[in-house]
Amino acid sequence: MATKMRQNDFPILNDSSERQVQQPLQPGRFPKAERLLKRPSFLRLTKGGKRVHTRLFLAAALPGETTKTRLGVTVTRKVGSAVRRNRIKRLVREFFRLNRNGLPRGVDINVIAKKEAVDAEAEQLRASLKTLFVQIQGRVSSKR
Repeated sequence: MATKMRQNDFPILNDSSERQVQQPLQPGRFPKAERLLKRPSFLRLTKGGKRVHTRLFLAAALPGETTKTRLGVTVTRKVGSAVRRNRIKRLVREFFRLNRNGLPRGVDINVIAKKEAVDAEAEQLRASLKTLFVQIQGRVSSKR
């Protein structure tokens, strides 16, 4: 016969045996309204966007169709396996999410990873993205 489990039936962990889990900083989410999702948006940036590049990334940016700054990430198969491509995309999205307030409002940005990005450490990717976003800020702000 099955008995019901009550909350008191679970073992109690004292402070010394609890895992110390570091909570990530979460200044906000990355909602769909802040993503480039449709092919025409990417094509518009490819054709008419202001281009900037670093050793690891290339970016195209243009004033957007909305008041929100939107991000698209492109990592082609030439860059590496799916696991490596997804890692790069996660790092780019996270960097954008944490630093989007420093960018001008209403800008669409497509970040394209170069082959060299696969072998880079996370800190190198962040440094390259920081440089890239500073360049974007200068190019798009001065051309508006």
